[in-house]
Amino acid sequence: MDLVTQGLLGATVGYAVSGKSLGAKKTLIYGALCGLLPDVDMFVSYISHNPLAEAIHHRGITHSLFFAPIFAAIIGFIAKFAYHKDFKPWFKLAFWSIVTHPILDLFTTYGTQLLMPFSNNRFSLNAVPVIDFTYSIPLTISIFVIALCKNEHVSRIINYIILFITSCYLIMGIAQYDKAMERVQAEAQAHNWCGRTEVFTGIFSIFNRRAVVYEGDNVHIAHFNNLNDRPIQWTTFKQDKLDITSKDIEFFKWFSKGHILIQKHDDGYLLRDVRFGIFPHPMDGLWGIEIDANGYYKDWEKFTDLKRFLKQNPDLLEWILAQVDFKFYS
Repeated sequence: MDLVTQGLLGATVGYAVSGKSLGAKKTLIYGALCGLLPDVDMFVSYISHNPLAEAIHHRGITHSLFFAPIFAAIIGFIAKFAYHKDFKPWFKLAFWSIVTHPILDLFTTYGTQLLMPFSNNRFSLNAVPVIDFTYSIPLTISIFVIALCKNEHVSRIINYIILFITSCYLIMGIAQYDKAMERVQAEAQAHNWCGRTEVFTGIFSIFNRRAVVYEGDNVHIAHFNNLNDRPIQWTTFKQDKLDITSKDIEFFKWFSKGHILIQKHDDGYLLRDVRFGIFPHPMDGLWGIEIDANGYYKDWEKFTDLKRFLKQNPDLLEWILAQVDFKFYS
């Protein structure tokens, strides 16, 4: 998920496992820092000349389940020998704050390489959006309670309760994925579409969903809300044939897990990642890559500058707010 939420989760988890031993201030600060640590791979783009570096390496080895115990042990030994502190509480703080980062990312659509370096498979549950205030705000409340409440026993109980509730919310996201998938498969069957079907997260809410159905040379895409029973409105795009291959094409197929809309141009192709989009535009994806006629990378293509787009579509913000307003569907 977003960096702020990862820091919030690291802080609350760090306090839960080591708050008694290390105190609130240390566990909140160092828990947040450890929670952010796996995203250090984002900075590879600043030291690499490869324009695809961030996409290649982000959510890679630092998001592996094997990364957490190694770096937690290093942090624990540093605390033990440099600061003469006990190893165990620092190890627990670092381990749980780090490992919950890739686990949380697992619930998003982007995909996380949990088994690196033994496998580069990008695991994804498509359960929650990358930004979801319903998940983040309770964690923020917990941190304020921990920082301001003088009764440590009360702080710990509230923190445990909020971590339990937010964990249940993630599980609820999986249930909403299953519900959305059943709905989309029924729609595909009603339209006599035979092909690969997938449901992704929408924006800001586990109830907002984006569906993609591949049917021959057609790609059918729709946005809908699980709390709304109105018929799904589909948009259909033509899938052009890609008769060439290259390392850049294979990379983008791996990166997008094959969810690509291919559009041919006179001087090459545009490969769009259809997993992400904002209703009502762009239905065909938020980004992709331009490749030349030989299949080699030319440029990243971004289809939406959100700030500019909101100015051009002032009614979109009202639509977004309506999606998270439960009264709207009552």
